[in-house]
Amino acid sequence: MNQKLNPKNLLSGVLSFVPIVYVIGFLLFMAYLMRAPSVPKPVVTGLLIAHLVIIALMVGLSFFYLFYILKSGKISKSQRTSWIALLFVGNVLSFPLFWYILFWKGLVIKGDTAPTGEEIAEGR
Repeated sequence: MNQKLNPKNLLSGVLSFVPIVYVIGFLLFMAYLMRAPSVPKPVVTGLLIAHLVIIALMVGLSFFYLFYILKSGKISKSQRTSWIALLFVGNVLSFPLFWYILFWKGLVIKGDTAPTGEEIAEGR
């Protein structure tokens, strides 16, 4: 089986993109609601539930990727701290990047430097 088509890789990839898609959709929806004369209560309840689900997903992804960083041999010890900080500070934006570089491309990050854009594009 192709490593990229591994169900864990595909599921983590889809889940990594959900928060950023949600944020964009939420901002567009809020811009629409600002023009509305009133907001129905079910809409507010739905937004609250959606927020809670996305927050739970982001916490789950954070722990999943943290465990992966600490237990995987693909990331050098010198790069682990940088990836952990990036995942917790810029999580919505860094989840898809982390998934793409380490799961989809399957890059091994060794040494003190991150891969260049060319290395990522070539899959080295």
